[in-house]
Amino acid sequence: MASLTAFLFRRRGSRLAAAVLTAFVALTTLPPAVHGQTAAAPVQANTESTRPRIGLVLSGGGARGYAHIGVLKMLERMRIPVDVIAATSMGAVVGGLYASGMRADALEQKLSQVDLSDIAFDRNDRAKLPQSLREDDFQYPIGLSAGYGNGNLKLPAGLVQGNRLLALLKNWTAQWPDNIDFSRLPIPFKAMATDLATGDGVILDHGSLPLAMRASMAVPGLFAPFEVGGRTLVDGGLVSNLPVQLARDMGADIIIAVNIGSTWSGLKTWPRLRR
Repeated sequence: MASLTAFLFRRRGSRLAAAVLTAFVALTTLPPAVHGQTAAAPVQANTESTRPRIGLVLSGGGARGYAHIGVLKMLERMRIPVDVIAATSMGAVVGGLYASGMRADALEQKLSQVDLSDIAFDRNDRAKLPQSLREDDFQYPIGLSAGYGNGNLKLPAGLVQGNRLLALLKNWTAQWPDNIDFSRLPIPFKAMATDLATGDGVILDHGSLPLAMRASMAVPGLFAPFEVGGRTLVDGGLVSNLPVQLARDMGADIIIAVNIGSTWSGLKTWPRLRR
């Protein structure tokens, strides 16, 4: 089982103990409306300014990202509201779906029904499609563009185009328009990605929610880069795998950060390229 490390941060440099105490006091004095959420949505922020704003930060970590669901279930069980979510890579997938209004148990059920090999090779169950749609649906499982051209060696963009993953994300967030400010979701949400051309971090906070989630987890060499707003984006973990500062910038006073990323000492972030 993947190990989870949860960190609590307090804004403006206060001590950790004060942050935890403030959080508990605030949560135990919440009005009944916050404690009595319906089954239709996660435990969300109220609109009152009588308590600190709580931010949830979810890191990338590949298949270990499923562990984020356990954290969400515990937060719901403890009636801890979440005011904002900042996330990267697989954390952005889990966080984005949760921010869209999906409860943790529903999220767990949907992801448990996904065959990872189908995602890994962009496979659809074509046997269930009408004959007229099978040819249109056919895709090569591996999207490579290696070779030599214009005097330069071309490296593979990615083993997987990510079409199957994107289709699932679109289906699960179909209730939201294609172009939306993510601050209007049940829980305001932002995802981190990396500009492949410059190495700069890119904050995804509007547009298509499924496209943002897909772009944030475009692991170089595995998932093909994804174009959003004229920029070619890859996995946000290359610049910020645990975007705590992003949550602070979203107004969080208390931050619950869940880091399931690699602890390999040789892992380095993507170098920022010179222009």
